[in-house]
Amino acid sequence: MLQTEEKLSELHGQFSKQQQRARLFNIEVVGLPKTTNESPVELVMKIATHAGVQLQPDQIQSAHRVQPMRKVEGRPKPIVATLQSRMLKDKIIAGLQKDLQKIT
Repeated sequence: MLQTEEKLSELHGQFSKQQQRARLFNIEVVGLPKTTNESPVELVMKIATHAGVQLQPDQIQSAHRVQPMRKVEGRPKPIVATLQSRMLKDKIIAGLQKDLQKIT
């Protein structure tokens, strides 16, 4: 019984690490109003362009709205996009941060 618990604990740890690695390629967009017939892929591409990054549709593995951990009344579901590489994610975030610094 102890071996089974140890093995289960080990597998749980490996699974958690694998999930964390998979999230390294994700970018989350919070607060973007939902519109009819929206395309999350197109929205992510527009955000990337605003950040100064030219993103092609094939560089986005998936993009969709997800249920938030804590639902806030009136706040739209966030968009989570999985990008082809962490470098793309980092470039987009850096471009958006640079844009924010211009405003403040």
